[in-house]
Amino acid sequence: MNLHLPKSFINKIVTELECYEYVIRSNIKSIEECNLWVSEFGKLNNIKWNARSSRPCGKKMNCSKKFVCQHSSFRKVSREENKKGNSKNANCLASVTCMVKLDTHSTRKVDPYIKDGLYGVIRIKNKHNHSIDTAETLRFLPADKILKNTFFEYFNDNMGITDAINCHERILELKENFSLEVLANGSINPTYRTVQNWHNEWRLENLGPRSGSGLIEKIIQKIDVYKERNVIVKFKEDPFALVIITPLMQRAHSLKSSSNIVFVDSTSACDADNYSITFMLTPCAAGAVPLAIIITKGQTYSAYNTGFQLLKECGINCFGGVGWPKIFITDNAAAEINAIENNWPNSIHLLCIFHVCQAVWRWVWDSKNSIPKEKRPIIMKSFQSILYADTVHSSEKCFNESIKNSEFPNWSRYLNEHWQTRHKWCLAWRDESTKGHHTNNYSEITVRIFKDTVLSRVKAYNVVALLDFTCTVLEDHYCRRLMAFANCRHTKNRTARIFLDSLIKKASIIQKAHIVSKSKYEYCVQSEKDSSCTYEVNIMGGCCSCLSGKFGKFCKHQCAVYIHFDVISKSFPPVTPKDRYEIAILAQGNVSISPDFFQSFLSLNNCSQIDAPKESTDFLNYSNTNEQDYSHHKDNNVPNDSEIIENKETKNKSIHCIIDLIKSKDSMFGSSTAGLNILESRLKKITTEGQWQSFLHTAGNSAVALRKRPGAKIRVQPTSIARRLPRVTKGSKRLPSGRPANGEINTKKRKRNLGANVQLNVPNAKSHGHNH
Repeated sequence: MNLHLPKSFINKIVTELECYEYVIRSNIKSIEECNLWVSEFGKLNNIKWNARSSRPCGKKMNCSKKFVCQHSSFRKVSREENKKGNSKNANCLASVTCMVKLDTHSTRKVDPYIKDGLYGVIRIKNKHNHSIDTAETLRFLPADKILKNTFFEYFNDNMGITDAINCHERILELKENFSLEVLANGSINPTYRTVQNWHNEWRLENLGPRSGSGLIEKIIQKIDVYKERNVIVKFKEDPFALVIITPLMQRAHSLKSSSNIVFVDSTSACDADNYSITFMLTPCAAGAVPLAIIITKGQTYSAYNTGFQLLKECGINCFGGVGWPKIFITDNAAAEINAIENNWPNSIHLLCIFHVCQAVWRWVWDSKNSIPKEKRPIIMKSFQSILYADTVHSSEKCFNESIKNSEFPNWSRYLNEHWQTRHKWCLAWRDESTKGHHTNNYSEITVRIFKDTVLSRVKAYNVVALLDFTCTVLEDHYCRRLMAFANCRHTKNRTARIFLDSLIKKASIIQKAHIVSKSKYEYCVQSEKDSSCTYEVNIMGGCCSCLSGKFGKFCKHQCAVYIHFDVISKSFPPVTPKDRYEIAILAQGNVSISPDFFQSFLSLNNCSQIDAPKESTDFLNYSNTNEQDYSHHKDNNVPNDSEIIENKETKNKSIHCIIDLIKSKDSMFGSSTAGLNILESRLKKITTEGQWQSFLHTAGNSAVALRKRPGAKIRVQPTSIARRLPRVTKGSKRLPSGRPANGEINTKKRKRNLGANVQLNVPNAKSHGHNH
């Protein structure tokens, strides 16, 4: 083979033998220069030399050092004993020995090369018993620190292991001296295992460990880092709670809607330790925007209460400067509701009607309640008649009829329990303050966005990773989506325009003579079907007395006022340039773009926005005037000391009962050693509150992994997979994009629709998420 010598040194070949042995003189002077010479020699010849022994000083020489080929048996197990993979041990005998002679009067006489400054004597035994320039051998070449730092930069740019490798290979392919041998060279294009080790080092340095004191220290460090980026992060260790308020969320608190209505929902199974993530959102013209994200160890009252207290102490004017929203909409999670009512007692709490109906339908389908299958749709429709009743009187009438006609005592008890909190879920007790929002679908969509778009259905490494993803990926997603709306590139622009056009067509049959202006903000619109019937339109409240507009939605009667009087209601669809400009300000802050930039392609009718009077921060009474004020007589569900003691006694009884049952089943059926070992292993692996709660709710069925695996998927429910359409993945991966494959068998799947499933008399299921 050709011998390539380092060009940064002066070299002279003194002896060249036939058996690949060379004696070279060089101008090296120290042990450090010996290392540099051998390192450069190895790179030029695609060989890695490992240090075998060294003598830093001596009487007859300055220093010496011996290097052996990386495929030698030095510090390696034999190929027979190696069980980890492809062994590098080839028992290669090639070596490089460097010796630096002393520069003295006597050595100059004996050695003429010292006079020329060639103090180094390098003996090379370059006969290898393995290939040198093949792809498999080049794979073993290690990478240097410069390449390692390059991949650290890839990781800093939010690339994973595979993304970083693909990006690096594409960069290599763009270079002029690229060849196929470059991709096989491990010193230029590192292997996956090498990059994986680098990623573990980078992850430990930037994200800390998965748990323990190191994680707490890393969170405290991140708080200072994000403070410089205008991100508010509040943290409390016991009980664990982490509140995140990004710049976009801070701007969202200045929206008027944030002082009116807020959606709250929680999810888990987003990281290895199953921390709970709570989203707080408020509606705007472009959908919903987050107000805060709270990460807690579990979904308990103390965890929620600590997180909400940290939000109140964040130092900004929360909820439009009022300090609390008028309405909270959540699902029926008792711990979350109790914490909300404890921290914001002036707010009204409402339940998502979809979750209420879903809970009732599941109760009806539960076999322990003994409801015959043919009676289940009848019972469900009777409950829906109570929920969707127009007035309080009709709701009470439907309730009394349901109790009177009930054939099942357990259903009567269940319905009576629900009736005690009717002001939270029955639509008869709601008015225009809800702005047409009766569900927390915005929260459900946000959970899907977080798991699909932000996490790509892969569990995060730890809580610090969730913090980083929230402050970077989620923030960027919402800013881009809001700017898409401002630039008329979002689907909501089209749907809002279509909705307005359809109402304009419906309202065009209403003549101006049929509309009477009672005041500056109130109008009477005559019904086109019944001349004796009129509808009251309140422009400031954005509501109408008709069924469509009574809860604050834009209806055809408000649209008729807009057409004939050029007055825009508060619930007008978000199609105006002002709406798009405000969303641009929300997305980017104080943008320098003029409001004229967001003018429509074809100007609307010359309609003038009414001058709204100054609104007071004191909210009006929410309940109906002829009914008891339920908003000020809240259920005092915050647990007191006696309830806590009683709960502990109940828990202890349950635990003793479970232990007795296990012993009883073991004596009856026996227990396999393998099964007991797995159960013991899973119990030992539980280190956090979230893992323990998951173990209890799933009876340990894969709730706690036997080992923590990086890149664990965020699982979905089996029923969710069964309902997926053809050509959609059947696993927990993200939905595939692009052109679908041909030859798929079209099979009909049951739609995820609670109303349709009630009609078909089949059970309903959750839409997404594990432990959600």
